[in-house]
Amino acid sequence: MAKMIDESINLKATVAVLKKRFSMILVLGFLGLVASGGITYYLLTPQYHSSTQLLVKHTVGASEFGQAYDVQTNIQLINTYKDVIKGPVILEEVRNNLKTPLSIEELAGKITVESSDQSQVFSIIVEDANPYLAAEIANETANIFKSEIGTLMDVRNVAIFSTAKPNLAPISPNLGINLILGLVMGLGGGVLLSLILEKYDRTIQDEQFIREVLEWVPLGNISESKNAETKMMKENTIDVPLDTIPVKNKNRI
Repeated sequence: MAKMIDESINLKATVAVLKKRFSMILVLGFLGLVASGGITYYLLTPQYHSSTQLLVKHTVGASEFGQAYDVQTNIQLINTYKDVIKGPVILEEVRNNLKTPLSIEELAGKITVESSDQSQVFSIIVEDANPYLAAEIANETANIFKSEIGTLMDVRNVAIFSTAKPNLAPISPNLGINLILGLVMGLGGGVLLSLILEKYDRTIQDEQFIREVLEWVPLGNISESKNAETKMMKENTIDVPLDTIPVKNKNRI
C-alpha cells in the first residue's frame, strides 16, 4: 500500500514538472518538426525505383506431367537466377554498355531481385537518385541476363515480361514519417530535458523541499507582500526627525 502511495506521489510530481515546463516541451517539439522537414527537403537525396519483370517459361511440347515438373524446376531456378543477375559476369557487361562510373559492387547494391512464392515471374528492381538511370540499369540488366543465361546454364527459358519505365515519384525519403519522427523526438527530448532540469534545480520551492531534501526544520513562515501592499505601508509610515526624539543623557551625574 505504501509503495502504491509513493508511486502515486511520484507520478503527480512528474505531471507537475511537465505542466511547469509545458511551453518548453512544445517549443522543442516544434523545433524537431521543423528540423526533420528541413533535413528531408534539403539534405536527403530523393531515391527512385524502376522495375522490369521476367518470365521463366516451361518446355514447349512437354506432357502435362512434364509441364508440372518444369514449373517446379523453373521456380527453383529463379533462386539461382537471382545470384546470377547480381554476379560480376552480368553486371560487368551492364557497366560497360551503360558507360557508368559505378563499380560492380555499387551496381549490385542498387539491384534487388524479387519473386512471389509459386510464381514463374520475377522482377529486377533498381533504386537510384536518377529515375531515368534506374530504368536504364533495370532494362539493360534484364536484356543481358536473357542473352547470357543460355551460355551460362544452357537454358533458353527466360523471356522479358515487361520493361522498366522511369518512375518520377520518389520512394524515399518519406516526408510524413520523418515529420512524425521529428515531432516525437522533439517532444521526447523536451520531456527528458524538463526532468533533468527539475532534478538539478536546487531552488527552494516549498516547505516540503526543506523538510525532505534538506532535512531542516522550518522555524516560521514569512508571508509574501505584493508591490501594492508594500507601497501602501511606506505611504503610511511617519518619518520622525531624530533630533526631536528625547535621549537620556547617560553622562549626567
